[in-house]
Amino acid sequence: TSDLRLPTESLRHAGPRNEAPPSSDSALLGTVLETMIEGVMVVDGREQLVYANPAARTLLEMSDRIVPGRPLLEAVRSPGIEAAVQIALATGRMHRSELYLPRKERTVALTASPLAGSAASGVVLVLQDVTELRRLERVRREFVSNIDLAPTFTELAGVGDGVLDSLRERL
Repeated sequence: TSDLRLPTESLRHAGPRNEAPPSSDSALLGTVLETMIEGVMVVDGREQLVYANPAARTLLEMSDRIVPGRPLLEAVRSPGIEAAVQIALATGRMHRSELYLPRKERTVALTASPLAGSAASGVVLVLQDVTELRRLERVRREFVSNIDLAPTFTELAGVGDGVLDSLRERL
């Protein structure tokens, strides 16, 4: 397992408190984050990595030896992710972008959302592998662009002319 354990105490301050005991909240949150297929990362206001779930670590090929507090760019070596964090921190607004990961030949949709409270407190990143979706979109575009509709339109025009001629004869 990774040294990037669930930051339950810092994350607990990001949202409303429930009446359930903190240990059950932490366990539930930990289970949800650890089993998600989307990558989830938490970065603090100083752009240091606080947490990365297994999906994020796998997608970004992060070493299990990366420890909390390490600068984000050192941990993930992705200027695109760093830029998304900086935009979310600077604007206090959600930022969406797509990244191409050349080593893994994957396309990732990235959402960087400031944590509740001030933007300087940190950012939650959600990474979704959209490689297959983009491939299917490309196949669809190529299919549509390769369809030759000219013969079909010619046939329809011929049928339309025949119908019009038939109607004229009846009038």
